[in-house]
Amino acid sequence: MPCWDTVDITAATLQHDFKYTINVGQEFPKRLIRGTVRFRNTTNQNVKMTDVIASCSCTSATREDHEIRPGDSHRMLLTVMKDKVGPFDVGVSLRLNGFVNHMTLKGRVRPRIEALTPRLDFDEQGRGSIVFRVHEPNTSSDLISLRVTEGDVEIQSVQAADNLLNVVVTRQQNELPAATMTVVPLVNGSEWEPMSIRMRHQGLLVSVPNTVYIARSSPTIRLFVRGDIEGLLPSEKSGQRELAFQSDRQSTSSNNVKSTLEMLKIDETIVSITGDNSFRTWETGTHRVSVTVNKLSYVFQLQLRD
Repeated sequence: MPCWDTVDITAATLQHDFKYTINVGQEFPKRLIRGTVRFRNTTNQNVKMTDVIASCSCTSATREDHEIRPGDSHRMLLTVMKDKVGPFDVGVSLRLNGFVNHMTLKGRVRPRIEALTPRLDFDEQGRGSIVFRVHEPNTSSDLISLRVTEGDVEIQSVQAADNLLNVVVTRQQNELPAATMTVVPLVNGSEWEPMSIRMRHQGLLVSVPNTVYIARSSPTIRLFVRGDIEGLLPSEKSGQRELAFQSDRQSTSSNNVKSTLEMLKIDETIVSITGDNSFRTWETGTHRVSVTVNKLSYVFQLQLRD
């Protein structure tokens, strides 16, 4: 059993409350992480260890009181079990001659399987592929099946090779494709931890505002949307694109509004669209508006105010 660290009990340790951090390493979900911490008495007096308390039920520690003589050591057994992938820290408190010591155990839960790329890219036909690596040494990749629980996509094929899974996925033809998908690995009927994977749909939006508020007196409009930013941005250096908006309330002659929009990329998934307020000819109130981008129509509410 590993000894994670040695804590030297000094005169300073016995004069005020003390804090320290112990690195406990990494393990797969729902696996016990076991180790010891050695407390070494470097003072010239006996040190009594009492009131050992773990901060959560996922952590246990040797609880019996113990007296450490000068020059001697005492090993405390600690166990941690976490079920969520990612870094963690848990606390254990104890008293040394009445002074509180706060011990933080830091570690990481490793995924048993994970995608080699942080994002799944779909082409214009709605087809994409992604590769998963299996880290669990006792499980062959050909024993793993995958089930999509969120994301409006369908797995077409899975090929296992060594510790890899090559997966081909197709998108369902929805107006607003999902921004992420959730995949649950299954091994012999048992579920592993779900994986959330971001998706990029070439030239498509994945979200538009529910409601856009526009003042008739304002010279411009501004929208924030999410999606394939590179596919949305025009190829011209001007960064301008003309989009046609349609309202459910306007007559045929005044229905179509074309606005030249300036597109500004904010980050990988968000774009700010600013353009001339050509909606000033519309009636005041709420409009159900559709706008077409790359042959797909998106619908939102537009509140036009005087």
